[in-house]
Amino acid sequence: MRGLLRYLVVASILVCVTVAAFATWWVGRPRRPLTIKSVPVTMAPRPGAPGGKTGLGRSGFLADAPWVLSTLPECLAQVSESTGPVAYVRAHVPADAAEVAPPATLVYGDCRISLTSDGAIVHRGPDTLRSPKPLRLFRRGSRLYALHLEGAHAQLRVYDPSNL
Repeated sequence: MRGLLRYLVVASILVCVTVAAFATWWVGRPRRPLTIKSVPVTMAPRPGAPGGKTGLGRSGFLADAPWVLSTLPECLAQVSESTGPVAYVRAHVPADAAEVAPPATLVYGDCRISLTSDGAIVHRGPDTLRSPKPLRLFRRGSRLYALHLEGAHAQLRVYDPSNL
C-alpha cells in the first residue's frame, strides 16, 4: 500500500511539473506578427448593377419583432421602456390614455401604422415591419404607448413623434 501511495505522489508531481513547464513555454514564446501579402487577381473587373444601384433597391425589407417602432427614428422617438410583471408595467400607462382599438391607422411622419387584431404593421416606403400580437396601443396627446404582453410579463415602450 505504501508503494502505491509513493507512486501516486511521484506521478502527481511529475504531471504538475510537466504542465507548469508547458504553460511557461506557451506563455513565453514569441508571437509572430500578422503579415498580409498582396495576391494578384487574374480576372477582369465586372461592371456594376444597371443604373449604378446596388442593395435591396425597391423591394424593401420585411421584419417581425415587438420592437419595430423603435427602429424608425424618423417617425417615432422612443422615450422610455418598462419591463416586468404585467401589473407593474401597466401602472406606467397613464390612466387617461385612450386605447387605440383595431382596426386603426396611425400616421407619424412618413410611417403608416396599421393596427390589426394580429398586431401592428408599419409601412415606411418600400419597407414593411410587423409587431406581432399581443400588442395594445394607447395614446395620450401626441405620445404613443406600445404594450406587449408576454404571459405574466409585459414590456411597455413610450414614443413621441420624431422631430427629424
